[in-house]
Amino acid sequence: MDPTYWQKLAKEIEYQANNGAEGVIIAHGTDTMGLTAAALSFMLKDLSIPVVLVGSQRSSDRPS
Repeated sequence: MDPTYWQKLAKEIEYQANNGAEGVIIAHGTDTMGLTAAALSFMLKDLSIPVVLVGSQRSSDRPS
């Protein structure tokens, strides 16, 4: 993830918010999730819906 992707993601989240979404869930890798969350928090200050980032440290092909 880099600033280009964060901008695309923020635009899509705003689009969804303006078109009736009640919230947004983003599946994200854990290595840069904190950076993405910080970037989105500044880009989407006035957003009226919740945005949740979720991550997993174990791939789906390695069940517990």
